[in-house]
Amino acid sequence: MVGSVDFDETRTAYITARMPGRLDRLFVDYTGVQVKKGDHMASIYSPELLSAQQELLQAIDSVKALTNSESSIVRDVSQSTVDAVREKLRLWGLTPEQIQQIETRGTPMDHVTLYSPVGGIVIHKNAQEGSYVKTGDRIYTVADLSHVWVQIEAYESDLPWLRYGQKVSFTTEAWPGETFKGKIAFIDPVLNAATRTVNVRVNVDNPELQMKPGMFVSAVAYPLISEDGKVANPSLAGKWICPMHPEVVKDAPGTCDICGMKLVTAEELGYVTPTPTNAPLVIPATAPLITGTRAVVYVEVPDQDKPTYEGREIVLGPKAGNVYIVHSGLKEGERVVTQGAFKLDAELQIHAKPSMMSPEGGSALMDHGKMKMEP
Repeated sequence: MVGSVDFDETRTAYITARMPGRLDRLFVDYTGVQVKKGDHMASIYSPELLSAQQELLQAIDSVKALTNSESSIVRDVSQSTVDAVREKLRLWGLTPEQIQQIETRGTPMDHVTLYSPVGGIVIHKNAQEGSYVKTGDRIYTVADLSHVWVQIEAYESDLPWLRYGQKVSFTTEAWPGETFKGKIAFIDPVLNAATRTVNVRVNVDNPELQMKPGMFVSAVAYPLISEDGKVANPSLAGKWICPMHPEVVKDAPGTCDICGMKLVTAEELGYVTPTPTNAPLVIPATAPLITGTRAVVYVEVPDQDKPTYEGREIVLGPKAGNVYIVHSGLKEGERVVTQGAFKLDAELQIHAKPSMMSPEGGSALMDHGKMKMEP
C-alpha cells in the first residue's frame, strides 16, 4: 500500500487568546520553531485581565481587613471571593506562579505572558505583533512530531487482511534501506468513491523526527491467515486491547492507561487464535482461470498411463500475494496445473469438451473438408 505521513491530531495543540487584548510581543515569530512545554510564546495586554487582577488584590485586602472580624460568615465570603478570582485567572491561562507573583507584588501586571501547553513544532502562526485578538482567536498551532500518523490507502481487495492493532512496516524515499514500523489505529468505515480505496491510519513513534509530515511511504502488512480466511495473531491470544490506542495491550480486562476506555478482547477486533490444524488451503495465483463469475482449475487425474487433467470449478477466497485461498472444490495434496492451463482449456474447447467458457461442453466448429475428428 502507499500513503503519506501526517500530523498526529491528538498531539496537536492550539494556543489561543482566552481573553480579548493586544499582542504586544510574539516571542516565536516564525513557523518551524521547536518549543518545549512551558516556553513563553507571547505577551498580551488585556484591560479585562487588568481588572481581574485588581479585583483579586482588593479581595485579598478585604480578607486581611476582616481577620479580626467576629463574623465567620463575612470572613468566609471574602475568602471565597479570593478563591473565585484566582480560579478565573487560572482559567484565563495564568500559571500558579504568575498568580502568586501578582499577590506578592500587590500591584497588577499590565502585560501577561502566554506559555506553550505542549512541546513540539510551531506549524502555524496566526497573528502578528500589535494585532488585537478576541476571546478564542488562534495565535499558534503546535504539533508534537515525536509521534506521527501514516495515512495509507488500501484497496478493497486489501481489506480482508487488515485489522485494528496490526503491525505495518513501511519505507520512505528519504531514508532508503531503513524500515519503520507502526500499528493500525483506525480503518475508515467508508470507501472513497473517487479512488476506490479505504483510508488506514497507522500510529508511528518518531523520536528522532525522521518522519516529516507530507512524506510519501510504501507500506506492507504481513497477516497470518487461518482456515476461514480470518486474520490470526498468536501474540494477541487472550489479550485485551484499547479500542482507541492499539499500543495498550493487557492480559486482563481493565481500562486504558491513556484515555480510560474499557479494553476489548482481540476476538472482538476480528482476530482468531491460530492452531497448526486450521491453516488455509491455498493454490498458486497462476493456477485458476477466472471468468468473473467462475473459477476453474485443471487437476491432475492420478493413476493414468498418460498425463491426464480434468477441469474443476472451485470457490476462491481472497488473493494473498502470490496465492489464492480456496474455500471449496479442492483437497490438500491434489496437483493442479499452474502453467499452461489456458492451453489445456483451449484444446478442450476445440474438442467440444467441458471447459472454462463452456462448462457443459458443445459442438466444435470445424471444416469437414480439412478436419477429421475421432469420437
